[in-house]
Amino acid sequence: MIAIAKLGFDVVQVNFNMMDQRPIENGLIDACRGRGAGIIARTPLCFGFLTGKYSAQTPFHSQDHRGKWSSQQLEVWANAYRLFRAALPFDGQTEAQIALRYCLSYSEVSTVIPGMLLDSEVNENVVASTLGPFSGRERCDIEAIYQNNIFFLGIDKSSK
Repeated sequence: MIAIAKLGFDVVQVNFNMMDQRPIENGLIDACRGRGAGIIARTPLCFGFLTGKYSAQTPFHSQDHRGKWSSQQLEVWANAYRLFRAALPFDGQTEAQIALRYCLSYSEVSTVIPGMLLDSEVNENVVASTLGPFSGRERCDIEAIYQNNIFFLGIDKSSK
């Protein structure tokens, strides 16, 4: 926030995804809109969990940070995509495309940085950018799911 509001940066890179909407909550998106600044959205797939390809039991390499999270946290992340999928009709779209479209639905988001290992993942992600933004209503529905759930254990939303 300081980078935009006080230091005059034209773009900032922050975590932003359906399970981590702090840039909305803390006013960063509004500040960027007001100043004409952009956002580079890191972790748009929440470490891959919004793709639906990982379970809480997925074995991660010893150097992979995902293997260092608690089993309870991994369980929350591994099942979160189902909440978003159930809420809206995303016919024909993959979980990754839904997650990327959400981030790209904000005009302040200049680009996203999704991880990709396979050619098929690159193609899947490219298609997401051609599907257009979600409507304001769809974004509100996604944001309501975020508001009504805790996706990062140890964070008490009632104290905000």
